[in-house]
Formats: sequence, C-alpha cells, structure tokens
Amino acid sequence: MPLREFLKRLIPAAAAPIIRDCREMPPDKAITYLRLRAWRKLGLRSDRAVLRRLRPRTILFVCHGNIMRSPIASALFEARIAPLGSEIGVASAGTWTTKGRPADPRAAAAAEAMGISLADHRSQPITPGIVAASDLICVMDYRNEIDVLTRFPGSAKKTIMLGGLDQTASDGPTIPDPYTLEPGAANQSFQRLDNAVTALVRALGLG
Repeated sequence: MPLREFLKRLIPAAAAPIIRDCREMPPDKAITYLRLRAWRKLGLRSDRAVLRRLRPRTILFVCHGNIMRSPIASALFEARIAPLGSEIGVASAGTWTTKGRPADPRAAAAAEAMGISLADHRSQPITPGIVAASDLICVMDYRNEIDVLTRFPGSAKKTIMLGGLDQTASDGPTIPDPYTLEPGAANQSFQRLDNAVTALVRALGLG
C-alpha cells in the first residue's frame, strides 16, 4: 500500500483540514491555532462568554476575501437591527484581500434572496485602525481567527467565531468559505450565516 494511502486511512477525516492548515502556517502560528481549537473543544474558550463581557457599539465582520461571508453578515445584521433603532456601527473586512473588490456574484445572488443588497459593497483589508475602532470582531472560521489574533495583539478579548453563537449548528462554529464550494454546500454556508446573525442579534438582546 502506498504511504499516502496508508496515512489517509490512519488519520481521522476530521483531522485532515487541521493538518492542512498547520502545514500552511509558520510553526509559532500553528501552535497558537492548535491551542485555540483545543480550548474551544474543551470549553475553555466560549464565543458566548466573550460576547457576554462586551457591550459593543461597533461590530466588525471578518472573512478571508471580504467578498462573500463578511459582507453578507454585515448587511444582514444591519437589516435586522434597522427596525430596532439600534445605533451599533457595522463594518466588514478581509484578512487577505485587496481594496475595492465587488461582492462575488454568488454572494450577491444569495444576498438578494435574503432581501438585502451587496451592490454597493467594496472589499477592504483589515488594518490596525479598523481593529482598534471595533468593539466586537466576528470571524467566520479558525483561519480567520488565528490571522486576527496573531496580527493584532490584544484582539482576543473581543473576537468571536460568529458560527459559535448558533446553537442549532451540529458541525461546530465554522462557517465554511463558499468560494470553493459546490452550489449546494455554498447555499448551506449562506444559511449558516443567516442563522448565526440571528443568534448574534438575540445574544445582544436586540431581538
């Protein structure tokens, strides 16, 4: 049996993405990444617990490219709180993106189906200034989390995984990136966003 096939059988399927992520990171970053995942698995880091300590007046939604998940989450949140008269400021950014990209057409179509528009959205990279101005940072997956926490020291106390607030989810706190997914899986990711934003609004006592 070839070594690669043997290793595939030996390593649990759930561990494969973790190993892939770690191989793409510097050792010190990979260690922090593994520690954060372990803490959350053991209940030592809770997104709801972090949120309970905050009274955010500004919220930043963060994903990789700021053209799919984070702009939808931002627009959904704004739409949900608009009738409530809330004055919470909302923005979105990407950990690895360039400035001025429009929303991905698939995200724009999904947003339209949700009753919101991404027509005016343009991507922006996350910066120290944006982080400093944000009372709450909502990331979409473990890679987003480790990027934010290692690039912006002190941000851990105000950073959560948005999907970790959705108690109806059975597959963990990650909201997968729809960019590389097949249409069916991408739609599930968009639905996860919808559910998680609803959970955030409720957790903040806004609805």
